[in-house]
Amino acid sequence: MRRAAPSTRPAIALTRAARPGGLELDELGPREIRARFPGLGPEAIAASFSPQDGSGNPRLIAPAFAEAARKLGVQIVEDAEVDTITNTGSGFLVTTSKGKFAAECLLNTAGAWGARIAAQFGEEVPLDARGPQMGVTEPLPHRILPVVGIWTRDKDHGAYLRQVERGNIVFGGAAERVSVNLDPGHAVADPMRLPLQLRAVTRLLPAIAQVAVIRTWSGSMSRT
Repeated sequence: MRRAAPSTRPAIALTRAARPGGLELDELGPREIRARFPGLGPEAIAASFSPQDGSGNPRLIAPAFAEAARKLGVQIVEDAEVDTITNTGSGFLVTTSKGKFAAECLLNTAGAWGARIAAQFGEEVPLDARGPQMGVTEPLPHRILPVVGIWTRDKDHGAYLRQVERGNIVFGGAAERVSVNLDPGHAVADPMRLPLQLRAVTRLLPAIAQVAVIRTWSGSMSRT
């Protein structure tokens, strides 16, 4: 494998750009990296670290947000496919597979499908739907608590990971995102890209080379 030396410039540029916005990022050199994260590989020579940053499991957080919204009087209708949206002059009328809904305001939060909603109002939004390559390992002894990512000069070696409470390592990066057909909108992980991805993740966390990958997945994400 061709080695790609990590660059300190992206980390330093990120910290300087973030501070005026109120995000505190620490710049870490090799000695500080070893002290805080002894499980990282020896090629990690510079890092940015945010003590206020965090991560959450969407399978737990999304229902919690929904429950909080219901307590505030929000009506949530699940699995309702939108057919048409009409501007009535005083508001909007949305026709769905589960009935019609009227409102004064309309928020377009359709994610990868957002461009289709915007197109009904003559707005062209350049959204590209892609699927990231994600995976998770069997549990490991706890080594790393925050989300960790690595920059390199070679795009094929950048990766990121985090360790969940049970000890499993969730990882991504180092693999080009797959194209997604929005009908039906299911992104599928490409198993042929997994070896390259694992080599990059192993550079970041060498201990992962000795564990089994128990699941891979993808999902529909949009970006402009």
